[in-house]
Amino acid sequence: MKDRRLKCIKYILFLFNLIITISGLVLVVAGIVIQAAYQQYLDFLGDQFFSTPSYIIILGCFIFAIAFLGCCGAIKENHCMTLTFSCLLAIIFILEIGAAVAAYHSKKQLGFLIKENMETSMKNFNQPGFQEASDAWNMVQQKLSCCGAESYQDWVNTTSSFSSSSVPDSCCVYDVVGC
Repeated sequence: MKDRRLKCIKYILFLFNLIITISGLVLVVAGIVIQAAYQQYLDFLGDQFFSTPSYIIILGCFIFAIAFLGCCGAIKENHCMTLTFSCLLAIIFILEIGAAVAAYHSKKQLGFLIKENMETSMKNFNQPGFQEASDAWNMVQQKLSCCGAESYQDWVNTTSSFSSSSVPDSCCVYDVVGC
């Protein structure tokens, strides 16, 4: 009877670690997709958050490796692997608590930082050497159907010259040159 319970616990531990291993792979794929598909949006985050997709990929690899260690330790019933896995899980749990506290405290700062970076990049719109910022603004305003960081009046403070209006063409509801 005791052997059955231990075998059941062994396979439950293996199953949970397999699920966590798959979630690590999902994080790696998600990081790659974010890097590829949302590169233009990342321009507004500034240099501090530029490599966010890279961090997600690294985190996914780390989770994959630790969960794989747990899978192997559970199936092989290796005491050393299981103990190492448990210690790493405890460290991860402590780091997650720290990350959650840091994220909660920097929530307002992130919003302010994004707005500040958006306003800075508005001043560089259509300026030589800042084509990426101009492309990012055009794409964001067209895809999100918005104009400026908060409103169309944000464009008044820029040095960009627009044909016959005070906003770029990407602010228009319809694709019209010089709207």
